[in-house]
Amino acid sequence: MKFENSPKWIFKLICQDVHAKSFFKWIITDTKDLLYNFELNDKSTVLDLGGYKGDWAFEILKRYNCNIVIFEPVTKFYENIQKRFENIDKIKVFNFGVSGANKHCSISVDEDSSSLYQITTHSQIIPVKDITNLINGEIDLLKINTEGSEYDTLSRLIESKKIHLCKNILVQFHSFVDGYEQKYNQIKKELSKTHHLTFRYPLLWENWRLN
Repeated sequence: MKFENSPKWIFKLICQDVHAKSFFKWIITDTKDLLYNFELNDKSTVLDLGGYKGDWAFEILKRYNCNIVIFEPVTKFYENIQKRFENIDKIKVFNFGVSGANKHCSISVDEDSSSLYQITTHSQIIPVKDITNLINGEIDLLKINTEGSEYDTLSRLIESKKIHLCKNILVQFHSFVDGYEQKYNQIKKELSKTHHLTFRYPLLWENWRLN
């Protein structure tokens, strides 16, 4: 890709904005397999928090034929995923959100940006389950793309010690949550005791592997 003719202000903006800088790096490097390249097999268990259309889960299934559980709180997205995978025994789909506690919340409905932490004119009340109630054994891959809830989810896993059950944690952190930098730094500090980074594109994607 050539950027010689791009205005200098674009590069200045990219350098100032962490997410933009990560996205720029993502598109100019070979990242096509980063979200799917894991040591999995047909016996592996994968949890997908924030299934949306099910594209990521489908690619993981196609590559490894593993057991996948998808959690999608937005009803219309859940129904579409359920229909898409209705004849695939390896994939189970549940219509609730996952975070750090059992509760009911209002979620904004905005395609893949649907969130408990952003306000829009379209929303619905959803049930949310405590992540620790869903993990009773070893998880080979935990993927989290929950538009802000990742901080509570990971903090709860760390607090409960069930973080030790997660071999890989593929997560997207978001900056619109109040105090996100402090929350991220605390999670990073604790995660570093049990896991190590295999790659990181700040506020885009990163993966933590069990030591």
